[in-house]
Amino acid sequence: MALPDFKILPARLMPIAAVFQFELQSLLKSWLVRLWLIAAALTALLTVMVGWSVLPDAILISLLLAAFLVFPWFLVIIVLGVNASTAGRLDVAADGILSRPITRWQFLTGIWAARLLIVWAVSLAVLVPAVIAIVAGDRPQVVETQPITFFGLVASLAVVLVVLAFLVTVGVLLGTLFKNAWVAMIVLLFVWYPINAILVTFRLAEFSPISLDQAMPSILRKNWSEADESKAQAAGPLQAEVQRQAEEFIRTLTGTARPERTHKGPEFYQHDDKYKELSLAKVILSYGGFTILLWGLTVLIFYFRDL
Repeated sequence: MALPDFKILPARLMPIAAVFQFELQSLLKSWLVRLWLIAAALTALLTVMVGWSVLPDAILISLLLAAFLVFPWFLVIIVLGVNASTAGRLDVAADGILSRPITRWQFLTGIWAARLLIVWAVSLAVLVPAVIAIVAGDRPQVVETQPITFFGLVASLAVVLVVLAFLVTVGVLLGTLFKNAWVAMIVLLFVWYPINAILVTFRLAEFSPISLDQAMPSILRKNWSEADESKAQAAGPLQAEVQRQAEEFIRTLTGTARPERTHKGPEFYQHDDKYKELSLAKVILSYGGFTILLWGLTVLIFYFRDL
């Protein structure tokens, strides 16, 4: 695959662009990335098929996002980040770094940016078609007291991209800190999920991807302004009741049997009242701030690390 030429970039950015291009080509040829894309697409397809006729839009889309925020693709994203700066990866770059044609932060920035682009590309390639199918598809009527909004869809995808950048940075930090990929993954598993379990208890979506996924139905139903939010909340129950009565009338005329009761979805997502006041700005600033902080710490550790 031919990638763009970076000769028009400033001299300081040329080494970053060179590393970025090399890493991107390597990742595009990687079986891990290819298998991840295939598995993620199949998992999304299965999720949509299972929930197609029984789950509301907000719950079904939240289940799709959970695969990237919680499990299992969270682990693949971390592995991609960890492998960026482990000991084996640095053997090739050590001579270039020590002889000074490229600095340490330039090397680290290039490999981080390449992994971030791949993670974003795979995630969007899987999520966007699935979300469009859910929203625009001819699904059985599922009565929702408060349907999802276009703003909520865009906001949820934007939040997911910020969190994915945070996860990639966590992976690069662990690979830089422990050098050995297996040690880094074991430490992560023993620390990450227990901490997130505590944060879920307090519903701190600004700090826990698991809590954030629990809040996704609320985010998907958000409106652009508070005025629109109030109108939607006021009109939601009335709209649902009108829809229910219209369907009941049509069934009476046609003699159609009453459909089975629609499943509301997993209990995990039934907490709209807890996340009603969740601020999207705080969520983005929180994960974005932690990403910048962890990135600075990664560069600092890598600067003093023996190659």
